[in-house]
Amino acid sequence: MLGLAAALPEVLEIRATSSVTPTAVQTAAPFVYAACAVEPFYNGLQVRALHGGSTYRSGMTVEMCAAYCSEYKYFGVEYSQECYCGNIIHNGTTLDTQGGCNMECPGNTAQQCGGSGRMNFYQQSTVSTALSLPTSYSVATNNAVVDGWNYLTCVVEPLQLGINARALTGAIFYSGSMTIGYCASQCAGYTYFGVEYGQGTPPLHTDR
Repeated sequence: MLGLAAALPEVLEIRATSSVTPTAVQTAAPFVYAACAVEPFYNGLQVRALHGGSTYRSGMTVEMCAAYCSEYKYFGVEYSQECYCGNIIHNGTTLDTQGGCNMECPGNTAQQCGGSGRMNFYQQSTVSTALSLPTSYSVATNNAVVDGWNYLTCVVEPLQLGINARALTGAIFYSGSMTIGYCASQCAGYTYFGVEYGQGTPPLHTDR
């Protein structure tokens, strides 16, 4: 006996692509939006603008990052799913003027979550000074001879087992009023010296 198969209704699923352009969230309490920032490059390597906590979430939103970084002065969302926190902004971080913060947050596609090497940057609303980033950065002011020392280059310190190791292992000095001249005077007798992180490095050891 031949039977006829019952006709099945065709189901057509229609989906529309989002026409919403993501925009920067202006407030994520207790933070306010500051700028789209470009992370610095040193010797061809990109380094983080913020060196505090960090997290990666497949459902990232600006509010989620703000909550994660609530104990810090600054936070930033980057490359759609990345969140970074910190109290100090790395030297060389500049203002993006090319619209590079254009990625959607996966948890809320109406929000901007940075871009490639670009970070939507936020600061605590209680910070008295509004964030002001330069549009370019140069180390040209360091190229002069200082007390017999010649400027060489900007270097990235090596990583050992995921921890920054020192490029120079002699004396280490820290000063709240650090200058290149002061560091040069303290390193008399050595072949090289370097200044780092704004104020030098907290004293750990010395082999002088």
